Amino acid sequence: MISKDTLLFPTILIFLFSLYLTNKILKNPILTFVISSIKPLLFYLYFNNFYDGYYTLKDDLSYIELGEFLNDSLSFGNSLNQNIALVFGNINGLHIGYPILNSISFRLFGTSYSSPVALNILFTIFIAFWGSKIYFKFISSKISEQKLFYLFIFFNPDLVVWSQIINIKDIVVLLLHVLAVNYSLYFLKEPTKTYIYKFSLIIFILFFFRYYSSVFFLLLLIITKMKKNNRVFIILLILSSILYFKDSFIKAIDLIRNDFHFPISGIFQFILTPIPFNTETPYEFLNIPSIFNWLLFPFMLYGIISIKTNDFIIKKYFHLYFLIFILFYSSYNELLGPRHRIQLLLVITIFQFIGINNFIKKLIKK
Repeated sequence: MISKDTLLFPTILIFLFSLYLTNKILKNPILTFVISSIKPLLFYLYFNNFYDGYYTLKDDLSYIELGEFLNDSLSFGNSLNQNIALVFGNINGLHIGYPILNSISFRLFGTSYSSPVALNILFTIFIAFWGSKIYFKFISSKISEQKLFYLFIFFNPDLVVWSQIINIKDIVVLLLHVLAVNYSLYFLKEPTKTYIYKFSLIIFILFFFRYYSSVFFLLLLIITKMKKNNRVFIILLILSSILYFKDSFIKAIDLIRNDFHFPISGIFQFILTPIPFNTETPYEFLNIPSIFNWLLFPFMLYGIISIKTNDFIIKKYFHLYFLIFILFYSSYNELLGPRHRIQLLLVITIFQFIGINNFIKKLIKK
């Protein structure tokens, strides 16, 4: 259990952000108040009454340790170069983003396991908000559907349990995915410098959380935008990049080859893991979300084939986005678990929601 004093401020903050953003979408004060009370209430009840450290993983504990170290070591009294050297000198690899976020959460809410979790819960509210904006702008201009989609992703069981219990970076990676998709789509509709600058900033930040995601988003934008008359140029550009960075590509290929998984079976394993009530310790908290995931799988497939937009390039973008990332994750044994699926929850929930919506419309017509 964690003390009430430590939990009070983040609980209030989660409630206020939820209240503000939910009301901007629903525009119903009473319903907004009820919905906005749920996430902070779950957070407070869990960490004040049930938290005992059981639902923890190796990664999240290492983030806590690194966050505590950075919280103690980084200082405004140091020069910028000193702080950068501290970060890169104590964190292996390029994924420095989440330990820094853990450090920030400790400064905001106190040094506790609940602090980065509170930050992740705040991120889920922004994920639902921006996700519903994307749906309204690029999928359907019906306000009623936007409101329903907001609730659909806000209460997504996977998103709720992962963000409420475990300290994982995949929630902030999902938020960066949502923003990258948002600015990509705006750029495809209206190719201005403003949108490409915003997109570039997001994928730059994403690089320090999941560097390969930045590469895939660039590739996705290029392929979606690519026209027949410049395909040869793009292919030559990609091939020349591979030749220039051949050592890095060779290492990546060796890594994947050593842990390769046949992608066709891997796709189903990636999407449908875990089987309901067949979870490993300490993943029992996924038992209920896995039921919903399995029940919604047929609707997701129906949504993939029945998605309709006013602009073909938007439909093409969502299909390519899903395909590129799903093939990558399903080809690599280490990435086949449900945790990495969180990063794709925007496109998964969009397809699920479209599938349900179109199925209901067909039933009504009959």
